Amino acid sequence: MAAVMKQAVPQGDSAQLAAHVQSLLTDMQSKFQTLASDIVDRIDDVGKRIDQLEGQIEQLGHHAELRPEAKRKA
Repeated sequence: MAAVMKQAVPQGDSAQLAAHVQSLLTDMQSKFQTLASDIVDRIDDVGKRIDQLEGQIEQLGHHAELRPEAKRKA
């Protein structure tokens, strides 16, 4: 097996790398939270639309029941 040589990372480079990785992770977490919030908002909107449609269908059903039989056949 070939020996793997480990190179020492200069202290300044290591700190910069750690800061960059931390920045990337923070940015990714922020984007994820934004996407999650957007998804929840869209789900809520769809739920409200479904509720509205159910109400409209119920109103149409009541309206159809109130119509005289002669008008339904016409």
